[in-house]
Amino acid sequence: MDENARNEIIEIIKSDDVRDFFEEMIFSNNEKKITEANKKMEKLRDENNKLSLVIKELELDRDHYKNLYNDKSNACEKLQYQQQENLEFIEKIKKQNVQLELRMKEDEEKTKKRIEKILSEKDIIKEELQDYENKYQCINKAYEKYLGLNEIIKQRMSNIFIRDDIYSFISTVSDWNSIEGMWTFTKRRIIEEDIEGFDDLIDLFDDSFELYNQIDGNNQYELISPAIGDRFDSDKHSIKGTKTDGQIRDVLLKGIFDNVRGKVLFKAVVQIQ
Repeated sequence: MDENARNEIIEIIKSDDVRDFFEEMIFSNNEKKITEANKKMEKLRDENNKLSLVIKELELDRDHYKNLYNDKSNACEKLQYQQQENLEFIEKIKKQNVQLELRMKEDEEKTKKRIEKILSEKDIIKEELQDYENKYQCINKAYEKYLGLNEIIKQRMSNIFIRDDIYSFISTVSDWNSIEGMWTFTKRRIIEEDIEGFDDLIDLFDDSFELYNQIDGNNQYELISPAIGDRFDSDKHSIKGTKTDGQIRDVLLKGIFDNVRGKVLFKAVVQIQ
């Protein structure tokens, strides 16, 4: 390009029309770009608002799940605390059960000993009751024999049995002197051969002697009771009749032996075959 052409071009470019053209073109482009930029900014603003909403929703979800987590965590801690309390309670119950078992075992031993004591006392009471019944039966039996005596015999024995009531009777047979008096009275009836009511008198003596031993309880005295067919023993027997030796045919009155002194107090009265 020659110099003239270049200068003409420069002049054209410097002209107001060209300048206005380029300014209009630049302004138009800028305005378009600004519009596009505004649209983009508006779009970005909308997206930002949407994003903010999403963020808020996410934050709400986060807070919700955080609250759920806190609730679950608190519930878990509470369960752990309750579990610890339960474990402590179970341990406490176990200790109480051990103590209860020991106490029950002690109570069982005490109860067992108490039952054994009661049973032992029961046996003792039973024995005492049986002993009392035996004594009562013996008393009743002897007293009925006394009441059934012939009135004449009862009058002749009034120095032994002062009154007819049972208390006086028990008091009488509890006295050894009365037993000796009954034996002596009965032997005298044998010697005098006064046989009216004799069997009842013998039964009364036997029952009274047994009752005396039960009341006294020492068994100092025992009856000499020879058997039929035994050989006569002058140390223990006395004979009613003329015979002086032989075998015993009948025992009229039992004798009395003193175990303490070891001697015969009264010989048995017998008849010889």
